[in-house]
Amino acid sequence: MIPVDEAVANHAIHIRQNSNIKLPDAVIAATAMNLSATLVTRNYKDFTSVKGIEIMNPFESL
Repeated sequence: MIPVDEAVANHAIHIRQNSNIKLPDAVIAATAMNLSATLVTRNYKDFTSVKGIEIMNPFESL
């Protein structure tokens, strides 16, 4: 578990203001971005409007 700190919350607000994404997904994206981590998700399409995030779908063929 990774706690939502002030930096993640502020980043999630910024993401919501600049893309069409739901709040829970914005928090997930902000957490990954603040950790400089790749977001691994099967639900790739929900994050395509977020600029500057690396996304990997583990169910796509390599």
